[in-house]
Amino acid sequence: MSYRTLPALLILLCAACKSPGTGPSAPSPEGEARVELWVDAGRDTPGDGSRARPLRSLSEALGRRGPLTVHLAPGDYPGPHVVPPDTRLEGAGAGAVLLPGEGDGDGTVLRVSGGAALAGVEVRGGAWGLEVSGGGRVRLERMTFGGQRRGAVRLTGGRLEVEASRFEATVAETVGVLVEPEAASPVVAARSRIENSATRGGAVSGPASRVEAATREGVVSAPAFRAEAATREGAVSEPASRAEAATREGAVSEPASRAEAATREGAVSEPASRAEAATRDGAVSEPASLVEAGRPRLAMGGSVSGSTDAGPASGAVAREVWLREVRFVGPFRRAVRVRGTGSHAELADVTFTGPVTALGMDGGTARVRGATAERGTGAAFSVVEGGLTLEDVRVLGFEVAVSASRVDTLDVRDLLSLGATRAGLTVAASRGVSLEDVVVRGSGGHGAVQLVGSVADVHRLRVEDASEYGLMAMGGRVRVRNSTFVNVRSGDGVNGEALHLRQGAADVEGVVVRGAAGACVLVAQGAKAVLRDIELERCGQAGLLADTRATLEATGVDLREAVAGAVAVAEDATASVDGFSVKGALRGLVETECTGATRVRLTRVRAEDLRGTQARCVSLERPRPHR
Repeated sequence: MSYRTLPALLILLCAACKSPGTGPSAPSPEGEARVELWVDAGRDTPGDGSRARPLRSLSEALGRRGPLTVHLAPGDYPGPHVVPPDTRLEGAGAGAVLLPGEGDGDGTVLRVSGGAALAGVEVRGGAWGLEVSGGGRVRLERMTFGGQRRGAVRLTGGRLEVEASRFEATVAETVGVLVEPEAASPVVAARSRIENSATRGGAVSGPASRVEAATREGVVSAPAFRAEAATREGAVSEPASRAEAATREGAVSEPASRAEAATREGAVSEPASRAEAATRDGAVSEPASLVEAGRPRLAMGGSVSGSTDAGPASGAVAREVWLREVRFVGPFRRAVRVRGTGSHAELADVTFTGPVTALGMDGGTARVRGATAERGTGAAFSVVEGGLTLEDVRVLGFEVAVSASRVDTLDVRDLLSLGATRAGLTVAASRGVSLEDVVVRGSGGHGAVQLVGSVADVHRLRVEDASEYGLMAMGGRVRVRNSTFVNVRSGDGVNGEALHLRQGAADVEGVVVRGAAGACVLVAQGAKAVLRDIELERCGQAGLLADTRATLEATGVDLREAVAGAVAVAEDATASVDGFSVKGALRGLVETECTGATRVRLTRVRAEDLRGTQARCVSLERPRPHR
C-alpha cells in the first residue's frame, strides 16, 4: 500500500467509528460556559432569568443547569435554599435577604455542598443560617448573618473562607461559626462538656485528678496558696497547718519520683525525652517544640507563606475555616467554635464584641493573627486539648484572656490583656507552652499569669497592677526570661508576690520587680528555683522567701527596699544567694528560725545591715576588699 493513501485511509476509519447523528461530544463540566441568571423577588410578572426579565424565585434559579452565577435584587427570599456546586450567588446591592421558609423557623436557611461562592447577601433567622458539608471549597464575601437560634454557620467538611463579613447574635447562647465533624463522637462530646464548663466561668477545666483539685473552676484561688510572711519573734514562718490547708484547697503534692510527672486520671504524661530536657537542679531547658521558625503571615489563598510550620500536618485536616476582616457582635456563647481532631481555624484581622467566648476549642487546632476581643464575659480564647497559636491579639474586659487545659501546643505572642476580672492567662496540664511579649495590665483575684502542672517558656512578660500575684507556677516546669512585674498586691493590699513558685522547677533570669505588697519572690512546697540577674524593688515583705522544703539558688540579686528581711527562709527550706546587693531591708539581711533542715548560704554579699546572719543555720561570706 502506498504511503500516500495512508492519511486518507485514517480519516475514513475515524469517520466510520463515529456514530451517525450524534454530533460533537458535550464539553466537560470544567469547560461549560457559566449561566448568568437574575432574580428579583419584587417583580410582578414572570421572567426568563435575563437581566431585563428576571425570575421571581431564587429556588427556580438554583434549579437551573449550571454552572450558575445568580444575581439577587434587593428583597426577601424565603427558603430553605440548596446551592448546587460551582454556583455563585451575588447580591445586587444592599438588601438581598435569605430567610427560612414559612413555618420553618427551626430549619436551615441555606445549604451548600461545596464549590460555591456567596457575596453581598444577608442570611436572617433559622436555626442555622448556613450549613456547609461534603467537602470542596466555599467562599463568603461581604455577608451578614443574624437572628439564628443555634448558630450562623456550621461546617462539617471541606474548606470555608469568609472575608469582610459580619455576624450578629440577637439570641444568647448561640455560635457564630462552628467547625466540627458531621457526627460528633463520644470523645468530642465529652470534650465539649469540659469546654462548656471551662468557658462558662472563664476558667481552665482540668481532669478529675490532681490538676482538677489544684484548679477549682480552672484557676487557683490565691488565698488558698497565700504564703503568710507573719513574723514570730523576728522570724518568718509558715505554719504547717496552713500548708496543709493550702494542699486541701488545691495544692498539688510533689510526686515521690521526679519521673512521675504524669497526673493520674487524664492529666498529660511527660515523655521521657521531655523530662530529660530539664536541666539539673531544677533548671528548665527550652523544649525543642518551643523553638519557632519565624512569624508567618496568613494568606487566604491556602498556605501560610514563609512558614515551616504551616498548620496541621498534610492530610490531617478534614475541615477548616479561614476568616479575614470578619466582625462578630453580640452575646454569642462562642463566636467561633472548633471541635474534634481534624478541625482547623485560621483567623486574621477579626474583632469580637460582647461574646461570652471569642474562640472556644475542644480538640482541633487554630491560629489567630491580628484580633481584638472586647466586653466579653468569659474566657476570650479557650482551648481544651488541641493546639492554639495567638499573635497580635488584644483582649479587653473578659474574665480571662486565654484559658488552656491539656494542650500540646500553646503559642502566644504579642498579647495584651487589659482589665481581666479573674486572670490574664490560665494554663493547666499543658506542654509546649510559649508566652512571648505578653502584657497583662490589671487582673482579678487569680493573678496575671497562672501555670498549673505545665511546661512553659516565658519571654518578655510584663505585668502591671496585678492582684494576688504576677506569675504563679505550681508543679511542672517554667522558664522565665527578661520579664517585668510592677505593682502586684492582693485585694486587701497586704500580700501579693511577683513570682509565686510552688512544687515545680523554675529557671528565672533577667527579671525586674518594681513593687509587690508581699514577698517579691516566693518559692514554696518543695519547689526548686534557680534565679539569675534579678532586680527587686519595694518588696512589701521579704525580697526572697523560701518556705516548706523549697530550694532557692540565686546569683546576682540587687534588692532595694524590703519591709521584712532581704531573704527569709523557713520550714526546712534552703536558700543560696551569690552576689547579693542589699539596701533598705528593714529587718536585716536574713530572717529564719533555723528549724529542721533549714539552711541559708550567702556569698559575695554587699549589705550594711547584717542582722540575722548570726543564726546557726546561716553561712555568710562577704566579698574581700580590693587592695
